[in-house]
Amino acid sequence: MMLTISQNQKKVIVMINEKHTVAGTLRIMADSGIIEGRKKYIVRSQRTKERLQTEKTYEENHIYNGDTLILQ
Repeated sequence: MMLTISQNQKKVIVMINEKHTVAGTLRIMADSGIIEGRKKYIVRSQRTKERLQTEKTYEENHIYNGDTLILQ
């Protein structure tokens, strides 16, 4: 599925398997230098405004194709 991940004014569109965890995606993005790696992020769904549990999968967090996640 395709997601947009937004942090401040920066937006990145990524292809993700819904069975992967949010934390796993953040680790990959940090390893790639896309986001700061040593920071603990609060992740919210723009659609639901709810805070995500990063150790759960996208499917478990009810995140769907086209959603936008906001890193705080």
